[in-house]
Amino acid sequence: MKKFLKKHVLFPSYVGLAPYFWLLWLFPAVSVLLTLPTIMRNITLILLIIFVKVYRDCFLARDKGVVINIFCQLILAATLSFFARYPFLYIYTGFIIGTFSINMKNAKLVIVPYYVLSTISLYLAYPLPNIAVGDVPAAIINYLFIFGTIPASNSLSKSYRLGKQNNRLELIARHSERDRIAQQLHDNLGQSFSMLALKAELAEKLLEKDPALAKQQLKDIAAASRQNLDLVREIVADMKHSTILQTLDIQQSNG
Repeated sequence: MKKFLKKHVLFPSYVGLAPYFWLLWLFPAVSVLLTLPTIMRNITLILLIIFVKVYRDCFLARDKGVVINIFCQLILAATLSFFARYPFLYIYTGFIIGTFSINMKNAKLVIVPYYVLSTISLYLAYPLPNIAVGDVPAAIINYLFIFGTIPASNSLSKSYRLGKQNNRLELIARHSERDRIAQQLHDNLGQSFSMLALKAELAEKLLEKDPALAKQQLKDIAAASRQNLDLVREIVADMKHSTILQTLDIQQSNG
């Protein structure tokens, strides 16, 4: 059952809860369809279910599949708008177009039909010369939502993609910073620790033969240790205050 729901019913996890929230706007459509005669009501309800299914599957489609899916949505939305005078379904299609049009080579193929069909549907639902006063608020809302959905969803999609790119750059920067610090530790401390090990061995051998020289070696070890400690502190401080831009500048200068 879980696999069936995931494959045929539930939205992909990457889209979050937003699609489920937007489905709440279908309740007004259902209330309108329920007022139709029995046969027409059943037909339009079936079409509405198909529309929701097609809308959901669009999030799983790729390339040409998205375009075909959008055209199916437009046909269903136009049909339901004609019979039920409910053009609000175009908002769902507009959201899809705005979200996926960034990667579409021929976005105009779906954008132009969207605006043409939605305009006709809006005019049929709210004929401007003879529109009732009580329908004016609903007409304004529908016009604003339908014509504003594509640019709004396009902007949101760009912001989302930009956020993902920034996260990727930040991850790259962190890896670069880690590699840079590792290289600094290797270049600066590796050689120094090797020298300290040699001096410690030498001091051990000189303790009985030449205590004065052994003492000098121990002083050198202490001084080198303090220098290494200062170097580690500098690296840690630099790591704390390093920013993405600084890291990218380092990459560019090293490149």
